[in-house]
Amino acid sequence: MLQKIKENSIFWSLLFLGLVILTIQLDSVTLRSVDGAVYSSIARELSEKPFFQWIQLTWKDGVAFYENPHFMPMYLALFIRAFGISSYTVIIPIIILSLSSLICVYKLGKTLVSKNLGLFAMFALLATPQFIKEGRNPMLETGLMCFTLFSIYFGIKSLRDRDIKNAILSGVMCAMAFLAKGPISLLAPGVLFAFAILSNFEWANSKIFKNTAKELLKTVLLFLVGFVLIMGIIDLWYFLVTGESFWVNYYQIRLLFTMNHPTAGAIAEVGGDPLFYLKLIFKKHIPWAHIAMASIFLTLFKKDTANRPALLVGGLMTLGYLLGFSIIIFKAPWYINVYFGGLALLSGVSLNLIFKNVRPKLNTAITLTALASTLLLVSSSFPTIFKKKERIVGTFLANLEKKYENRFQKKTIAACYTMGMWRGNFIVHYFLGARLSTCNANADLKFVNLENYQIINNEKLLYSYFPMGLVERVKELK
Repeated sequence: MLQKIKENSIFWSLLFLGLVILTIQLDSVTLRSVDGAVYSSIARELSEKPFFQWIQLTWKDGVAFYENPHFMPMYLALFIRAFGISSYTVIIPIIILSLSSLICVYKLGKTLVSKNLGLFAMFALLATPQFIKEGRNPMLETGLMCFTLFSIYFGIKSLRDRDIKNAILSGVMCAMAFLAKGPISLLAPGVLFAFAILSNFEWANSKIFKNTAKELLKTVLLFLVGFVLIMGIIDLWYFLVTGESFWVNYYQIRLLFTMNHPTAGAIAEVGGDPLFYLKLIFKKHIPWAHIAMASIFLTLFKKDTANRPALLVGGLMTLGYLLGFSIIIFKAPWYINVYFGGLALLSGVSLNLIFKNVRPKLNTAITLTALASTLLLVSSSFPTIFKKKERIVGTFLANLEKKYENRFQKKTIAACYTMGMWRGNFIVHYFLGARLSTCNANADLKFVNLENYQIINNEKLLYSYFPMGLVERVKELK
């Protein structure tokens, strides 16, 4: 056991570094995104129901929810049921998924090429600021990325080992990715099938992954067994509770609406620009987008064949998700985060080739230790690189709930502080169990901006985190 830990000391060191960076200044990390607030609110509603009814997702105090399937609300609800309401309750589960993605990228690189490439790919993902920023935000993309990576990893293993268990697990993980984000998860089997076909060509240097048509058909069928098993369990559970099919409702209510109204809710400044994601990655995902692109030229320049399996899988993942999301008219910057796994593999290829001549003198351990130490120094000295700007509303509500536990549950609070009614309603519901109403000077409870609000005689300031405050109207004694 000790020998195994010693042999994998770099892996464990990188994983620990990932934990450190993901939890840096965690006290100041609160719900900041609209989607994070929505799914945390839905999870709170679930946590208050008997477990058997969790399959029926609801929001806005009981309205049926079909926007996305079950994984994220149910996952967060488990932590809320166990640990109560706090920022940590919905952030730590996401950190667990992010750490799992780091582990999977390492295993994928190791399976495709070598342990060294797996370690470099893991480091590249860990050193991606956007991955760290979103890696503690309760949004669907973190779950989608984690399960997509595991689906591809188990699929690659099944192609290599002709193994029944891994083929089924690949299908199970793809189903979990579907439960996280819906149909975009089906790009995972697309990547696997394309890699299986390309492995038949000699230049791919992927002979160990080459399958006969019969073996490939068997793998596909076993994949479908795992996929259908999970989807069937969800539908059966939903039918036992409601007497209806969840997947029929999901298709008719959500997917058909999306197909018929592709621009509904689209972000105005993004529009339908087909090059939006390509521009985004080269502008925002520095330096790894550029280092990943270099892997293609380095492989050709050095006439390298050993790294080609990782180059193929990383390229298929990156290109597949770029094209897949670019075709969709509704675009948002965070949708593309799932491609970080492919980007990390390609960057791992580049680093593996760049340090190929250095490692005989320094070895991989020293090289990665130097890189990791630099990353730790940067992350601790300049935390804003890996941390999104704090939003006052989330911090205010988290502290308010600590002070007045459950006092505001089922209350209505007037929003006389600008926070956005849509996001505000969900984040207020998650932390306080309350709902927002439009600003009303005569409301019993109201959020106010203390920079310009004058408290009058019959009002009491319950809590403040400047410039935000919660004011209560004091009822006159008769």
